Amino acid sequence: ADYAGKDVAGKIVLGSGAVGGVFATGVNQRGAAGALGTGSSGVSSNTPGYTMDQIGWSSVSPLPDKGGFGFALSLRQFLELRGLIDRGEKVVVRAHVRARNHPSRMNVVSAAIPGSDPAAGEMILVAHAFETIATPGANDNCTGVGTILEVGRALARLIRDGDLPRPRRTIRFVWGPEISGTTQFMYKHPELQDKLLVALNFDMTGANPKTTDAYLRMKLTPDSRPSYLNDLIESLLRFVDQTEIRTQEGANAVFNYRLSPVATITSGSDHSVFNNGGIPAMQFNYWGDNFYHSSGDRADQADATELKRVAFTAGATMAYLSTAGAAQARDLAWESAGNGQKWIAEVTRHAAGLLGNDAATLHEEHKAAQTKVAGAFGRAKGSVDSVLALAREPEVAASVKSLVASLEAVRDTNAKLLETLYRERASAVGVKPVAMGLTEKEREYSLLVPRRLFKVYSPEAQKRTAAPGGGRGGGRPQFTPGAPVPRRLPGAASSEVANFIDGTRSILDIYQAVRAECGNLVVGDDDNKFAYALSREAADVDLELVAAAIQNLEKGGAVEVVKLPPPKPVGKKK
Repeated sequence: ADYAGKDVAGKIVLGSGAVGGVFATGVNQRGAAGALGTGSSGVSSNTPGYTMDQIGWSSVSPLPDKGGFGFALSLRQFLELRGLIDRGEKVVVRAHVRARNHPSRMNVVSAAIPGSDPAAGEMILVAHAFETIATPGANDNCTGVGTILEVGRALARLIRDGDLPRPRRTIRFVWGPEISGTTQFMYKHPELQDKLLVALNFDMTGANPKTTDAYLRMKLTPDSRPSYLNDLIESLLRFVDQTEIRTQEGANAVFNYRLSPVATITSGSDHSVFNNGGIPAMQFNYWGDNFYHSSGDRADQADATELKRVAFTAGATMAYLSTAGAAQARDLAWESAGNGQKWIAEVTRHAAGLLGNDAATLHEEHKAAQTKVAGAFGRAKGSVDSVLALAREPEVAASVKSLVASLEAVRDTNAKLLETLYRERASAVGVKPVAMGLTEKEREYSLLVPRRLFKVYSPEAQKRTAAPGGGRGGGRPQFTPGAPVPRRLPGAASSEVANFIDGTRSILDIYQAVRAECGNLVVGDDDNKFAYALSREAADVDLELVAAAIQNLEKGGAVEVVKLPPPKPVGKKK
Protein backbone atom coordinates (compact mmCIF):
# COMPACT_ATOMS: atom_id res chain seq x y z
CA ALA A 1 0.00 0.00 0.00
CA ASP A 2 2.86 2.41 0.76
CA TYR A 3 4.11 2.00 -2.83
CA ALA A 4 0.72 2.66 -4.46
CA GLY A 5 0.95 5.50 -6.95
CA LYS A 6 4.63 6.10 -6.26
CA ASP A 7 7.57 5.82 -8.63
CA VAL A 8 10.63 4.96 -6.54
CA ALA A 9 12.98 4.17 -9.43
CA GLY A 10 16.40 5.68 -8.73
CA LYS A 11 15.34 6.86 -5.26
CA ILE A 12 16.10 5.66 -1.75
CA VAL A 13 13.19 3.98 0.04
CA LEU A 14 12.59 4.11 3.79
CA GLY A 15 10.87 1.18 5.51
CA SER A 16 9.89 0.27 9.05
CA GLY A 17 11.23 -3.29 8.83
CA ALA A 18 14.72 -4.73 8.62
CA VAL A 19 16.61 -3.29 5.67
CA GLY A 20 16.78 -6.68 3.92
CA GLY A 21 13.01 -6.77 3.47
CA VAL A 22 12.84 -3.12 2.43
CA PHE A 23 15.59 -3.77 -0.11
CA ALA A 24 13.85 -6.82 -1.58
CA THR A 25 10.67 -4.87 -2.30
CA GLY A 26 11.99 -1.39 -3.02
CA VAL A 27 15.21 -2.15 -4.91
CA ASN A 28 14.80 -5.62 -6.40
CA GLN A 29 11.13 -5.32 -7.32
CA ARG A 30 10.58 -1.59 -7.90
CA GLY A 31 13.94 -0.30 -9.07
CA ALA A 32 14.93 1.95 -6.18
CA ALA A 33 18.61 2.83 -5.88
CA GLY A 34 18.87 1.88 -2.22
CA ALA A 35 17.00 1.09 0.98
CA LEU A 36 16.91 2.26 4.59
CA GLY A 37 15.41 0.09 7.32
CA THR A 38 15.32 -0.47 11.04
CA GLY A 39 15.08 -3.48 13.32
CA SER A 40 17.21 -6.62 12.96
CA SER A 41 17.06 -10.19 11.80
CA GLY A 42 16.40 -11.25 15.37
CA VAL A 43 14.91 -8.86 17.92
CA SER A 44 12.23 -6.48 16.71
CA SER A 45 12.28 -2.78 17.50
CA ASN A 46 8.94 -3.49 19.24
CA THR A 47 10.69 -5.71 21.78
CA PRO A 48 10.64 -4.32 25.33
CA GLY A 49 14.13 -3.15 26.17
CA TYR A 50 15.09 -2.37 22.58
CA THR A 51 16.78 1.03 22.78
CA MET A 52 16.21 3.96 20.47
CA ASP A 53 19.80 4.06 19.29
CA GLN A 54 20.79 0.46 18.68
CA ILE A 55 21.20 -0.60 15.07
CA GLY A 56 20.04 -4.05 14.05
CA TRP A 57 22.17 -6.62 12.27
CA SER A 58 20.83 -7.20 8.78
CA SER A 59 21.86 -7.78 5.17
CA VAL A 60 20.63 -7.21 1.62
CA SER A 61 20.47 -9.62 -1.31
CA PRO A 62 20.73 -7.81 -4.65
CA LEU A 63 19.65 -9.54 -7.84
CA PRO A 64 22.54 -10.78 -10.01
CA ASP A 65 21.91 -8.22 -12.75
CA LYS A 66 21.21 -5.29 -10.44
CA GLY A 67 23.16 -3.30 -7.91
CA GLY A 68 21.77 -1.42 -4.98
CA PHE A 69 22.70 -0.71 -1.39
CA GLY A 70 21.14 -0.67 2.04
CA PHE A 71 21.73 1.04 5.37
CA ALA A 72 20.43 -0.11 8.75
CA LEU A 73 19.14 2.74 10.92
CA SER A 74 18.49 3.09 14.60
CA LEU A 75 14.87 3.52 15.64
CA ARG A 76 15.58 7.16 16.48
CA GLN A 77 17.04 7.84 13.03
CA PHE A 78 14.10 6.12 11.36
CA LEU A 79 11.52 8.13 13.32
CA GLU A 80 13.31 11.39 12.53
CA LEU A 81 13.26 10.70 8.80
CA ARG A 82 9.68 9.48 8.83
CA GLY A 83 8.63 12.54 10.79
CA LEU A 84 10.07 14.82 8.11
CA ILE A 85 8.23 12.88 5.41
CA ASP A 86 4.95 12.88 7.35
CA ARG A 87 5.18 16.68 7.62
CA GLY A 88 5.46 16.90 3.84
CA GLU A 89 9.06 18.05 3.77
CA LYS A 90 11.37 17.06 0.95
CA VAL A 91 14.09 14.75 2.23
CA VAL A 92 17.34 14.32 0.34
CA VAL A 93 19.93 11.80 1.48
CA ARG A 94 23.33 11.04 0.06
CA ALA A 95 24.97 7.61 0.15
CA HIS A 96 28.59 6.72 -0.39
CA VAL A 97 29.13 2.99 -0.88
CA ARG A 98 32.31 1.13 -1.71
CA ALA A 99 31.72 -2.61 -1.81
CA ARG A 100 32.80 -5.69 -3.72
CA ASN A 101 32.31 -9.43 -3.76
CA HIS A 102 35.46 -11.41 -3.14
CA PRO A 103 36.54 -14.83 -1.86
CA SER A 104 36.95 -14.98 1.90
CA ARG A 105 38.27 -17.42 4.44
CA MET A 106 36.86 -18.27 7.85
CA ASN A 107 39.01 -20.63 9.86
CA VAL A 108 38.01 -23.49 12.14
CA VAL A 109 40.13 -23.89 15.28
CA SER A 110 40.16 -27.09 17.31
CA ALA A 111 41.91 -28.42 20.39
CA ALA A 112 41.72 -31.55 22.52
CA ILE A 113 42.48 -32.96 25.94
CA PRO A 114 43.49 -36.51 24.97
CA GLY A 115 42.00 -39.46 26.77
CA SER A 116 43.85 -42.60 27.78
CA ASP A 117 41.49 -45.03 26.00
CA PRO A 118 40.86 -44.34 22.29
CA ALA A 119 38.12 -46.97 22.26
CA ALA A 120 36.14 -45.34 25.08
CA GLY A 121 34.63 -42.59 22.94
CA GLU A 122 34.92 -38.81 22.96
CA MET A 123 32.99 -35.66 23.86
CA ILE A 124 32.99 -32.34 22.05
CA LEU A 125 32.27 -28.71 22.96
CA VAL A 126 31.62 -26.18 20.19
CA ALA A 127 31.08 -22.42 20.02
CA HIS A 128 30.73 -20.44 16.81
CA ALA A 129 33.21 -17.60 16.50
CA PHE A 130 31.04 -15.79 13.96
CA GLU A 131 27.97 -16.26 11.80
CA THR A 132 29.44 -14.25 8.95
CA ILE A 133 32.71 -12.33 8.77
CA ALA A 134 31.15 -9.00 9.71
CA THR A 135 28.90 -10.06 12.56
CA PRO A 136 30.73 -10.75 15.80
CA GLY A 137 28.95 -9.78 19.01
CA ALA A 138 29.73 -9.90 22.71
CA ASN A 139 26.95 -12.21 23.84
CA ASP A 140 26.56 -13.68 20.36
CA ASN A 141 28.99 -15.24 20.50
CA CYS A 142 32.15 -14.06 22.27
CA THR A 143 30.60 -15.43 25.46
CA GLY A 144 30.34 -18.92 23.99
CA VAL A 145 33.86 -18.76 22.58
CA GLY A 146 35.26 -17.62 25.92
CA THR A 147 33.23 -20.13 27.93
CA ILE A 148 34.63 -23.25 26.31
CA LEU A 149 38.11 -21.73 26.18
CA GLU A 150 37.92 -21.29 29.96
CA VAL A 151 36.47 -24.78 30.43
CA GLY A 152 39.39 -26.22 28.48
CA ARG A 153 41.94 -24.16 30.38
CA ALA A 154 40.49 -25.10 33.77
CA LEU A 155 40.22 -28.82 32.98
CA ALA A 156 43.76 -28.94 31.57
CA ARG A 157 45.11 -27.19 34.66
CA LEU A 158 43.24 -29.45 37.08
CA ILE A 159 44.41 -32.56 35.24
CA ARG A 160 48.00 -31.32 35.03
CA ASP A 161 48.05 -30.48 38.75
CA GLY A 162 46.60 -33.86 39.69
CA ASP A 163 43.34 -32.47 41.06
CA LEU A 164 41.43 -34.40 38.39
CA PRO A 165 42.39 -37.81 37.02
CA ARG A 166 43.49 -38.08 33.43
CA PRO A 167 40.35 -38.64 31.36
CA ARG A 168 39.67 -41.98 29.69
CA ARG A 169 37.77 -40.18 26.95
CA THR A 170 39.11 -37.38 24.78
CA ILE A 171 37.49 -33.96 25.22
CA ARG A 172 37.45 -31.89 22.02
CA PHE A 173 36.87 -28.16 21.51
CA VAL A 174 35.89 -26.47 18.23
CA TRP A 175 35.54 -22.80 17.27
CA GLY A 176 34.51 -21.67 13.78
CA PRO A 177 31.73 -20.34 11.54
CA GLU A 178 28.28 -21.26 12.83
CA ILE A 179 26.93 -24.53 11.40
CA SER A 180 28.98 -24.39 8.19
CA GLY A 181 32.31 -24.48 10.04
CA THR A 182 31.23 -27.29 12.35
CA THR A 183 29.89 -29.23 9.38
CA GLN A 184 33.19 -28.88 7.54
CA PHE A 185 35.05 -29.98 10.69
CA MET A 186 32.97 -33.16 10.77
CA TYR A 187 33.66 -33.77 7.08
CA LYS A 188 37.36 -33.35 7.81
CA HIS A 189 37.13 -35.88 10.65
CA PRO A 190 34.42 -38.38 9.62
CA GLU A 191 35.76 -40.93 12.11
CA LEU A 192 34.33 -38.78 14.91
CA GLN A 193 30.79 -39.67 13.87
CA ASP A 194 31.31 -43.08 15.46
CA LYS A 195 33.51 -41.89 18.34
CA LEU A 196 31.57 -38.94 19.74
CA LEU A 197 29.23 -39.86 22.58
CA VAL A 198 27.75 -36.41 23.22
CA ALA A 199 28.15 -32.78 22.15
CA LEU A 200 27.55 -29.44 23.87
CA ASN A 201 26.95 -26.22 21.94
CA PHE A 202 27.57 -22.80 23.51
CA ASP A 203 25.67 -20.05 21.74
CA MET A 204 25.17 -16.86 23.79
CA THR A 205 26.17 -18.10 27.24
CA GLY A 206 26.66 -15.07 29.45
CA ALA A 207 24.05 -12.35 29.00
CA ASN A 208 23.39 -10.07 31.96
CA PRO A 209 19.80 -10.99 32.87
CA LYS A 210 19.18 -7.61 34.50
CA THR A 211 19.92 -5.60 31.34
CA THR A 212 19.12 -8.05 28.53
CA ASP A 213 16.04 -9.77 30.05
CA ALA A 214 17.61 -13.07 28.97
CA TYR A 215 17.61 -16.39 30.83
CA LEU A 216 19.43 -19.68 30.29
CA ARG A 217 17.45 -21.75 27.82
CA MET A 218 18.77 -25.31 27.64
CA LYS A 219 17.82 -27.03 24.42
CA LEU A 220 17.39 -30.73 25.09
CA THR A 221 18.30 -33.42 22.62
CA PRO A 222 15.49 -34.32 20.20
CA ASP A 223 13.47 -37.52 20.60
CA SER A 224 15.55 -39.08 17.83
CA ARG A 225 18.62 -38.71 20.07
CA PRO A 226 17.50 -39.62 23.62
CA SER A 227 20.40 -39.43 26.04
CA TYR A 228 21.51 -39.43 29.64
CA LEU A 229 23.11 -36.08 28.77
CA ASN A 230 19.81 -34.26 29.36
CA ASP A 231 19.48 -35.76 32.82
CA LEU A 232 23.08 -35.12 33.83
CA ILE A 233 22.86 -31.48 32.77
CA GLU A 234 19.51 -31.04 34.53
CA SER A 235 20.98 -32.45 37.74
CA LEU A 236 23.95 -30.08 37.55
CA LEU A 237 21.71 -27.09 36.85
CA ARG A 238 19.70 -27.91 39.98
CA PHE A 239 22.97 -27.94 41.91
CA VAL A 240 23.95 -24.56 40.45
CA ASP A 241 20.52 -23.18 41.36
CA GLN A 242 20.96 -24.33 44.96
CA THR A 243 24.57 -23.14 45.24
CA GLU A 244 25.86 -19.62 45.68
CA ILE A 245 27.90 -19.35 42.48
CA ARG A 246 28.68 -15.64 42.40
CA THR A 247 31.39 -13.24 41.26
CA GLN A 248 32.58 -9.83 42.41
CA GLU A 249 32.08 -8.37 38.92
CA GLY A 250 28.75 -9.98 38.00
CA ALA A 251 25.12 -9.01 38.50
CA ASN A 252 24.61 -12.09 40.74
CA ALA A 253 20.98 -12.37 39.67
CA VAL A 254 18.75 -15.25 40.72
CA PHE A 255 19.62 -18.19 38.48
CA ASN A 256 16.86 -18.52 35.87
CA TYR A 257 16.98 -21.52 33.56
CA ARG A 258 14.52 -23.60 31.59
CA LEU A 259 14.74 -26.91 29.75
CA SER A 260 13.24 -26.73 26.28
CA PRO A 261 12.50 -29.67 23.96
CA VAL A 262 13.88 -29.11 20.47
CA ALA A 263 10.41 -29.48 18.94
CA THR A 264 9.27 -26.24 20.61
CA ILE A 265 12.11 -24.12 19.21
CA THR A 266 12.57 -23.01 15.62
CA SER A 267 16.05 -21.52 15.89
CA GLY A 268 19.15 -23.47 14.89
CA SER A 269 22.80 -23.56 15.82
CA ASP A 270 25.76 -25.93 15.91
CA HIS A 271 24.04 -28.56 18.05
CA SER A 272 21.90 -29.42 15.02
CA VAL A 273 25.04 -30.50 13.15
CA PHE A 274 25.64 -33.23 15.72
CA ASN A 275 22.02 -34.26 16.23
CA ASN A 276 21.64 -34.65 12.48
CA GLY A 277 24.73 -36.85 12.50
CA GLY A 278 23.41 -39.19 15.18
CA ILE A 279 25.28 -37.61 18.11
CA PRO A 280 23.13 -36.41 21.05
CA ALA A 281 23.72 -32.68 21.46
CA MET A 282 22.41 -29.96 23.77
CA GLN A 283 22.74 -26.19 23.64
CA PHE A 284 23.48 -23.58 26.31
CA ASN A 285 21.75 -20.39 25.19
CA TYR A 286 20.73 -17.16 26.95
CA TRP A 287 17.65 -16.04 25.09
CA GLY A 288 15.22 -13.16 25.10
CA ASP A 289 18.24 -10.86 24.69
CA ASN A 290 17.15 -7.27 23.96
CA PHE A 291 20.41 -6.62 22.11
CA TYR A 292 20.56 -9.73 19.93
CA HIS A 293 22.03 -9.11 16.47
CA SER A 294 22.46 -5.41 17.02
CA SER A 295 25.02 -2.74 17.82
CA GLY A 296 23.92 -3.07 21.45
CA ASP A 297 25.50 -6.51 21.75
CA ARG A 298 28.58 -5.20 23.56
CA ALA A 299 30.79 -6.51 26.33
CA ASP A 300 28.96 -4.47 28.96
CA GLN A 301 25.87 -6.64 28.38
CA ALA A 302 27.75 -9.83 29.32
CA ASP A 303 27.83 -11.02 32.91
CA ALA A 304 30.63 -12.76 34.78
CA THR A 305 28.28 -14.65 37.09
CA GLU A 306 26.25 -16.22 34.31
CA LEU A 307 29.44 -17.12 32.45
CA LYS A 308 30.78 -18.82 35.57
CA ARG A 309 27.56 -20.78 36.10
CA VAL A 310 27.59 -22.10 32.55
CA ALA A 311 31.32 -22.84 32.61
CA PHE A 312 30.99 -24.76 35.87
CA THR A 313 28.11 -26.84 34.50
CA ALA A 314 29.99 -27.63 31.32
CA GLY A 315 33.26 -28.38 33.09
CA ALA A 316 31.57 -30.65 35.61
CA THR A 317 29.81 -32.49 32.79
CA MET A 318 33.07 -33.13 30.97
CA ALA A 319 34.93 -34.12 34.15
CA TYR A 320 32.19 -36.61 35.02
CA LEU A 321 31.72 -38.18 31.59
CA SER A 322 35.39 -38.30 30.65
CA THR A 323 36.10 -40.80 33.43
CA ALA A 324 32.66 -42.40 33.83
CA GLY A 325 32.58 -46.15 34.36
CA ALA A 326 30.05 -48.71 35.54
CA ALA A 327 29.14 -46.91 38.78
CA GLN A 328 28.50 -43.61 37.04
CA ALA A 329 26.55 -45.32 34.25
CA ARG A 330 24.22 -46.95 36.78
CA ASP A 331 23.71 -43.63 38.57
CA LEU A 332 22.84 -41.96 35.28
CA ALA A 333 20.44 -44.76 34.40
CA TRP A 334 18.55 -44.14 37.64
CA GLU A 335 18.52 -40.40 36.99
CA SER A 336 17.19 -40.93 33.47
CA ALA A 337 14.55 -43.39 34.63
CA GLY A 338 13.28 -41.04 37.31
CA ASN A 339 12.97 -38.16 34.88
CA GLY A 340 11.48 -40.51 32.30
CA GLN A 341 8.69 -41.56 34.64
CA LYS A 342 7.84 -37.93 35.28
CA TRP A 343 7.93 -37.15 31.54
CA ILE A 344 5.54 -39.99 30.65
CA ALA A 345 3.09 -38.75 33.28
CA GLU A 346 3.43 -35.13 32.13
CA VAL A 347 2.85 -36.01 28.49
CA THR A 348 -0.16 -38.15 29.42
CA ARG A 349 -1.69 -35.27 31.35
CA HIS A 350 -1.46 -33.04 28.30
CA ALA A 351 -2.46 -35.81 25.87
CA ALA A 352 -5.72 -36.23 27.76
CA GLY A 353 -6.64 -32.76 26.54
CA LEU A 354 -6.60 -34.01 22.95
CA LEU A 355 -9.75 -36.04 23.58
CA GLY A 356 -12.71 -33.81 22.79
CA ASN A 357 -16.46 -34.32 22.68
CA ASP A 358 -16.92 -34.67 18.94
CA ALA A 359 -17.99 -38.18 17.95
CA ALA A 360 -16.54 -37.73 14.46
CA THR A 361 -12.99 -37.12 15.68
CA LEU A 362 -12.86 -38.85 19.06
CA HIS A 363 -11.36 -42.13 17.82
CA GLU A 364 -8.48 -40.42 16.00
CA GLU A 365 -7.90 -38.12 18.98
CA HIS A 366 -7.56 -41.17 21.21
CA LYS A 367 -5.07 -42.65 18.77
CA ALA A 368 -3.06 -39.41 18.77
CA ALA A 369 -3.07 -39.32 22.58
CA GLN A 370 -1.85 -42.90 22.86
CA THR A 371 0.87 -42.11 20.32
CA LYS A 372 2.07 -39.34 22.65
CA VAL A 373 2.41 -41.77 25.55
CA ALA A 374 4.28 -44.26 23.38
CA GLY A 375 6.64 -41.50 22.24
CA ALA A 376 7.30 -40.32 25.79
CA PHE A 377 8.14 -43.90 26.75
CA GLY A 378 10.44 -44.22 23.74
CA ARG A 379 12.35 -41.13 24.80
CA ALA A 380 12.60 -42.30 28.41
CA LYS A 381 13.71 -45.81 27.44
CA GLY A 382 16.25 -44.45 24.97
CA SER A 383 17.76 -42.25 27.66
CA VAL A 384 18.20 -45.18 30.03
CA ASP A 385 19.58 -47.41 27.28
CA SER A 386 22.09 -44.72 26.29
CA VAL A 387 24.20 -45.28 29.43
CA LEU A 388 25.40 -48.55 27.89
CA ALA A 389 27.66 -46.44 25.67
CA LEU A 390 29.59 -45.56 28.85
CA ALA A 391 29.81 -49.03 30.38
CA ARG A 392 28.53 -52.48 29.44
CA GLU A 393 29.35 -54.45 32.57
CA PRO A 394 26.71 -57.03 33.57
CA GLU A 395 25.58 -54.98 36.56
CA VAL A 396 24.95 -51.98 34.30
CA ALA A 397 22.95 -54.07 31.84
CA ALA A 398 20.93 -55.52 34.73
CA SER A 399 20.11 -52.06 36.07
CA VAL A 400 19.09 -50.88 32.62
CA LYS A 401 16.80 -53.88 32.13
CA SER A 402 15.14 -53.37 35.51
CA LEU A 403 14.66 -49.63 35.01
CA VAL A 404 13.23 -50.08 31.51
CA ALA A 405 10.73 -52.55 32.99
CA SER A 406 9.69 -49.87 35.49
CA LEU A 407 9.17 -47.43 32.62
CA GLU A 408 7.06 -49.99 30.78
CA ALA A 409 4.83 -50.25 33.84
CA VAL A 410 4.43 -46.47 33.98
CA ARG A 411 3.65 -46.41 30.25
CA ASP A 412 1.01 -49.11 30.58
CA THR A 413 -0.61 -47.41 33.57
CA ASN A 414 -0.89 -44.10 31.76
CA ALA A 415 -2.12 -45.74 28.55
CA LYS A 416 -4.90 -47.40 30.55
CA LEU A 417 -5.85 -44.05 32.06
CA LEU A 418 -6.26 -42.61 28.56
CA GLU A 419 -8.24 -45.68 27.51
CA THR A 420 -10.62 -45.17 30.44
CA LEU A 421 -11.05 -41.49 29.57
CA TYR A 422 -11.69 -42.40 25.93
CA ARG A 423 -14.42 -44.86 26.88
CA GLU A 424 -16.05 -42.27 29.13
CA ARG A 425 -16.05 -39.69 26.32
CA ALA A 426 -17.35 -42.26 23.83
CA SER A 427 -20.23 -43.11 26.14
CA ALA A 428 -20.99 -39.43 26.64
CA VAL A 429 -21.26 -38.72 22.89
CA GLY A 430 -23.04 -41.97 22.09
CA VAL A 431 -20.45 -43.87 20.07
CA LYS A 432 -18.99 -47.32 20.53
CA PRO A 433 -15.30 -47.45 21.49
CA VAL A 434 -13.10 -48.74 18.69
CA ALA A 435 -9.97 -50.79 19.24
CA MET A 436 -6.88 -49.09 17.86
CA GLY A 437 -5.56 -50.67 14.70
CA LEU A 438 -3.77 -49.82 11.48
CA THR A 439 -5.43 -48.27 8.48
CA GLU A 440 -4.75 -49.68 5.03
CA LYS A 441 -2.21 -46.90 4.39
CA GLU A 442 -0.53 -47.47 7.72
CA ARG A 443 -0.17 -51.18 6.98
CA GLU A 444 1.38 -50.29 3.62
CA TYR A 445 3.92 -47.94 5.19
CA SER A 446 4.70 -50.41 7.97
CA LEU A 447 6.38 -52.59 5.33
CA LEU A 448 8.57 -49.82 3.89
CA VAL A 449 11.91 -49.31 5.68
CA PRO A 450 14.20 -46.42 4.63
CA ARG A 451 17.94 -46.99 4.96
CA ARG A 452 20.74 -44.49 4.59
CA LEU A 453 23.08 -45.13 1.69
CA PHE A 454 25.98 -43.38 3.42
CA LYS A 455 26.74 -41.65 6.69
CA VAL A 456 25.80 -38.02 7.17
CA TYR A 457 29.46 -36.97 7.44
CA SER A 458 31.15 -38.98 4.72
CA PRO A 459 32.89 -38.14 1.42
CA GLU A 460 29.76 -39.17 -0.47
CA ALA A 461 27.57 -36.88 1.64
CA GLN A 462 30.02 -34.01 1.23
CA LYS A 463 29.71 -34.20 -2.55
CA ARG A 464 25.99 -33.63 -2.25
CA THR A 465 26.08 -30.55 -0.05
CA ALA A 466 25.82 -26.94 -1.06
CA ALA A 467 29.13 -25.30 -1.86
CA PRO A 468 30.98 -24.30 1.33
CA GLY A 469 31.23 -20.64 2.16
CA GLY A 470 27.68 -19.68 1.30
CA GLY A 471 27.02 -18.14 4.71
CA ARG A 472 25.70 -20.03 7.71
CA GLY A 473 24.06 -22.78 5.68
CA GLY A 474 26.98 -23.64 3.41
CA GLY A 475 28.00 -27.25 3.67
CA ARG A 476 24.81 -28.60 5.22
CA PRO A 477 24.32 -32.27 4.39
CA GLN A 478 21.24 -33.50 2.55
CA PHE A 479 19.83 -35.12 5.68
CA THR A 480 19.50 -31.81 7.53
CA PRO A 481 16.76 -29.15 7.44
CA GLY A 482 18.44 -27.96 4.23
CA ALA A 483 17.16 -31.10 2.48
CA PRO A 484 14.18 -30.82 0.10
CA VAL A 485 11.49 -31.95 2.51
CA PRO A 486 7.98 -30.49 2.82
CA ARG A 487 7.94 -27.38 4.97
CA ARG A 488 4.34 -27.97 5.96
CA LEU A 489 5.49 -30.42 8.58
CA PRO A 490 5.27 -28.55 11.91
CA GLY A 491 8.27 -27.31 13.87
CA ALA A 492 11.23 -29.67 13.97
CA ALA A 493 9.31 -32.50 12.28
CA SER A 494 11.08 -32.24 8.93
CA SER A 495 14.56 -32.73 10.41
CA GLU A 496 13.32 -35.40 12.80
CA VAL A 497 11.93 -37.45 9.90
CA ALA A 498 15.49 -37.75 8.60
CA ASN A 499 17.00 -38.23 12.05
CA PHE A 500 14.74 -41.19 12.86
CA ILE A 501 15.95 -43.11 9.78
CA ASP A 502 18.12 -45.90 11.18
CA GLY A 503 17.56 -48.84 8.84
CA THR A 504 15.17 -50.61 11.21
CA ARG A 505 12.25 -48.19 11.56
CA SER A 506 9.53 -48.33 8.94
CA ILE A 507 7.94 -45.21 7.48
CA LEU A 508 5.03 -45.87 9.84
CA ASP A 509 7.38 -46.11 12.84
CA ILE A 510 9.00 -42.81 11.85
CA TYR A 511 5.63 -41.13 11.41
CA GLN A 512 4.46 -42.29 14.82
CA ALA A 513 7.67 -41.12 16.49
CA VAL A 514 7.59 -37.71 14.82
CA ARG A 515 3.88 -37.32 15.53
CA ALA A 516 4.50 -38.12 19.17
CA GLU A 517 7.20 -35.47 19.38
CA CYS A 518 5.82 -32.69 17.18
CA GLY A 519 2.13 -33.26 16.55
CA ASN A 520 -0.47 -30.94 18.13
CA LEU A 521 2.35 -29.14 19.93
CA VAL A 522 1.57 -25.57 20.88
CA VAL A 523 4.31 -23.16 19.90
CA GLY A 524 3.21 -19.69 20.96
CA ASP A 525 4.09 -16.34 19.46
CA ASP A 526 6.78 -16.10 22.12
CA ASP A 527 8.60 -19.43 22.13
CA ASN A 528 11.17 -17.89 24.46
CA LYS A 529 9.00 -18.80 27.43
CA PHE A 530 8.70 -22.54 26.95
CA ALA A 531 5.82 -24.49 28.38
CA TYR A 532 4.90 -27.93 27.04
CA ALA A 533 1.31 -27.84 25.85
CA LEU A 534 -0.84 -29.73 23.36
CA SER A 535 -3.94 -28.60 21.54
CA ARG A 536 -6.38 -30.15 19.07
CA GLU A 537 -6.12 -26.90 17.10
CA ALA A 538 -2.32 -27.04 16.77
CA ALA A 539 -0.84 -28.59 13.62
CA ASP A 540 -0.59 -32.37 13.63
CA VAL A 541 1.91 -34.48 11.69
CA ASP A 542 0.51 -36.00 8.50
CA LEU A 543 1.49 -39.53 7.45
CA GLU A 544 1.56 -38.70 3.74
CA LEU A 545 3.85 -35.72 4.34
CA VAL A 546 6.27 -37.89 6.29
CA ALA A 547 6.23 -40.43 3.46
CA ALA A 548 6.77 -37.65 0.90
CA ALA A 549 9.76 -36.34 2.86
CA ILE A 550 11.37 -39.78 2.82
CA GLN A 551 10.56 -40.21 -0.86
CA ASN A 552 12.34 -36.92 -1.56
CA LEU A 553 15.42 -38.23 0.23
CA GLU A 554 15.17 -41.39 -1.84
CA LYS A 555 14.94 -39.41 -5.09
CA GLY A 556 17.99 -37.43 -4.02
CA GLY A 557 20.01 -40.61 -3.59
CA ALA A 558 20.39 -40.24 0.17
CA VAL A 559 18.32 -43.28 1.21
CA GLU A 560 16.85 -46.42 -0.24
CA VAL A 561 13.45 -47.74 0.77
CA VAL A 562 13.30 -51.50 1.27
CA LYS A 563 9.97 -53.29 1.09
CA LEU A 564 9.51 -56.04 3.65
CA PRO A 565 7.43 -59.13 2.94
CA PRO A 566 3.95 -58.98 4.44
CA PRO A 567 3.50 -60.88 7.69
CA LYS A 568 2.07 -64.34 7.39
CA PRO A 569 -1.59 -64.54 8.37
CA VAL A 570 -2.22 -66.06 11.75
CA GLY A 571 -4.59 -69.00 11.50
CA LYS A 572 -5.80 -71.86 13.60
CA LYS A 573 -3.69 -74.97 13.70
CA LYS A 574 -5.34 -77.97 12.11
